[in-house]
Amino acid sequence: MSLPLIGAADCGADAPRSHWGNKLLPAAVLLVGIVRSGIASQSAREETSRDAQIRLDTVTANAAVQVERRFAAYFEVLAGLRALFHTVDNVSRQDFHRYAQALSLKRAFPGFQVLNYAPRPRKDGVVMNFIRNSKVGARVSSPMPAKPRKAVVG
Repeated sequence: MSLPLIGAADCGADAPRSHWGNKLLPAAVLLVGIVRSGIASQSAREETSRDAQIRLDTVTANAAVQVERRFAAYFEVLAGLRALFHTVDNVSRQDFHRYAQALSLKRAFPGFQVLNYAPRPRKDGVVMNFIRNSKVGARVSSPMPAKPRKAVVG
């Protein structure tokens, strides 16, 4: 029977492993796992950021198109009003009211807060003064010269 040599490694299957051999493999697996988790985390973060930027760009582009369309529609309403006043010499309040009702402004154009009719002054400086009669929709016009005003210094 021979005694084993001190420091000699027994490479048999039943031989006990050294202290470092028992700790090295799990530490290496842990280190590889940490590195791979860090790489996967960075990749996921970049992909999420890229997707969020693409969504933001798409939503922004859609919003810009909708705003441009809405401005174009409002401009068309005002251009239509201009055409109404250019085609007829004297547009009455009833004509204006019918035009505004036909547009259904409250439903189709919610951005219009106020769309008013104001009498247009004549070229000779006389303003037509519209007064309501007892009948709904009836108007009486009378020429009324502009009154001189006192200057207010203040």
